[in-house]
Amino acid sequence: MAKYFFALGPSKSSGDKEAEEEEEYPLENEDEYYISSNNQHESLDPLLAAEYAVFSGNLLRHILGSEHPEYHLLRNKNSTKYYRAAKLLENYNDWQEVVTVLSNGSINFQHKAEDEPKNILDVNIVGLIDLFVACHFLGETDWEGGNFGFIKINDAFFAIRLDPGCSFNSFIIENNINLEKYIDNFIINYLTKEITGNSEDDKYLTEILDHENKKFKSFVAQKLFSDRERIISTMRKVAELSENDLHAIKMKSFSISHFPIADKLIAKLLSRRDLYIRFINHLEKDVHQEETEKEEYDESNSVGQKRKRKKTIGFFNQSSLESPHQSQLGCDNNSQDNDKNVKDKRARIDSSTRSPSQH
Repeated sequence: MAKYFFALGPSKSSGDKEAEEEEEYPLENEDEYYISSNNQHESLDPLLAAEYAVFSGNLLRHILGSEHPEYHLLRNKNSTKYYRAAKLLENYNDWQEVVTVLSNGSINFQHKAEDEPKNILDVNIVGLIDLFVACHFLGETDWEGGNFGFIKINDAFFAIRLDPGCSFNSFIIENNINLEKYIDNFIINYLTKEITGNSEDDKYLTEILDHENKKFKSFVAQKLFSDRERIISTMRKVAELSENDLHAIKMKSFSISHFPIADKLIAKLLSRRDLYIRFINHLEKDVHQEETEKEEYDESNSVGQKRKRKKTIGFFNQSSLESPHQSQLGCDNNSQDNDKNVKDKRARIDSSTRSPSQH
């Protein structure tokens, strides 16, 4: 007899409609699932706590991609306890199992015991900073080393967040932060100021973070967690979340009786999403302004060059002539510098997927 049952929100037969009935069916092959009820005892409503975790996990999957697990709400056969569950991932290892911080500040990465340890900056890691950006949006506050890690796909190691059981904390999701000022020290601001600032007991990644002085302990750690392009790319994904997306995820994460509570949470998340929309719009406006200024500069410089050449006509003293080649070379160099500035700025907000590397 099955020990666990899926506790679904809407009935299977109801499609996307908010049904008045719920269906349950037994969980087969439970050894293929990661099943947890951690932190739920702290809640006055353990069912709601489990639903929040399921909703958070499914929302992370929507933002970050299908490499991340899908979560389900379970109950035991006596209907006295609820759980969140996700299928176990192949080739997954926790952060604390694969990462070793050396006394000199270097960070080694060893995915399997038989693998040779490598400098983590030389490893093809995908999406590590993305986890923190997406979880920051969700107000997740638990970053124990067993809650995130890596799966190996071909020659890349994809960072994965598991069991987000402490999401939607009001001191984060109701914090009207200035993302423009926040972004350049994202991990520092998130972990040492918002989380630790709320509770001195919650100090995570202490092997690489100096919580007291609010800085990274080494250059390697700073480089690993300071990829501005990835941060902005993930913020863009958050900005693109729609209300329909959130309601669709609600339908497979909450029991029907808790839909009204879920709707209030969605309203808060949409308000928080607007911070990301404004930030992305600000970046795009900034880039557009730089492109306009470059075009105006190029046009002005071109007119100036024509006037300068015209002025030299009629002068026969070679020493008074400026070499057209030299003059044009100066113009080209200035133009190239401006091209580079604009391209660099555009690269920082490029939403396209980068090659699977964070170094």
